[in-house]
Amino acid sequence: MARFVEVLAGDLVILSLLSRLSLRVPNTSCYTVQMTRRDLLLLAANAYGVNFAYGMLEDMGLLIKPEPTDLDSLSGQTVKKATVLILGAGIAGMCAAYELEQLGYSCVLLEARHRTGGRCYSIRRGNTVEESGQKQVCEFEHGAFFNPGPTRVPYWHITVDYCKKFRVALAPWVNVNEGAYVFQTAGKMKGQKIRLRDAIADTTGYMAELVAKSVKADQVDVALTDADKTQMLTYISRFGFLDRDGKYRGKGRRSFKTYAGAGPADSEFDAPYDIKDLFEAGMGNYFHFIDANDQQSTMLEIVGGVDNLAKAFQRNIASPIHFGCEVSDIKNLRFGRRCRL
Repeated sequence: MARFVEVLAGDLVILSLLSRLSLRVPNTSCYTVQMTRRDLLLLAANAYGVNFAYGMLEDMGLLIKPEPTDLDSLSGQTVKKATVLILGAGIAGMCAAYELEQLGYSCVLLEARHRTGGRCYSIRRGNTVEESGQKQVCEFEHGAFFNPGPTRVPYWHITVDYCKKFRVALAPWVNVNEGAYVFQTAGKMKGQKIRLRDAIADTTGYMAELVAKSVKADQVDVALTDADKTQMLTYISRFGFLDRDGKYRGKGRRSFKTYAGAGPADSEFDAPYDIKDLFEAGMGNYFHFIDANDQQSTMLEIVGGVDNLAKAFQRNIASPIHFGCEVSDIKNLRFGRRCRL
């Protein structure tokens, strides 16, 4: 049965949502629209994103905001009485089971699929993939695999701790290779293969040149002494590989056109790209990704496929895992909860 949602005319977010339904907004202080809560939440998610809809669920009292739990606080008398039902045998579910078992709890895991790991999955020869609605049988060569989900592991991540604990081998993963090419499909650089090193060198070089000009012309909003300017210009010149006259000409940081080696001749470099063309190509978007604090030039990968971590978790938990169990309903009872499969 559809619920009626009363909307105040001053609520611009709700009015925006309703306008997307092509509903006419009357000239009154409030009005009533026949709409289910599900319709409203789906509309909010489509219009403003999942995070906004998630917040609406909390505000409407339909979702309890999770709070972190201290594992040590779970030990005690409840251990003898409670059996923990865990929905999903992905990495999070099996990790929860492992840690709870260390505290003495009994656990049962229900997994909708017929395998563990969830998104932590490796596709190998003979695997049948049905994620897209169509069955596909993998025909890779023996030994080859593809990780469709997570692959890279940063050195600071807790995943590294579990790999050490379960003796899952890790290997270096080259996350940023400045010798690689970036192929452009739009703008003046369309159809060109641009070496990443050259794009980074030209972008930072041009920006350093602009900053140096601003410092020399006292066009910065910081009071600088002559000594400050000298130190700053020295740093900027080295950072951007500027020539003595403060110009960027592409030397020192870019890829070699010809390498002089130990001979008397100088190495040669191609002319740098035009700064406007670089900005138009959106190269800065990629720099933002590789310089983010959750990325590193060298990361780690699980040797032989990420599913080896899932297999390690499965080996190290005693809790039973029931496959093919898709939970369709959860009921809050007076004592505990009931799941319907």
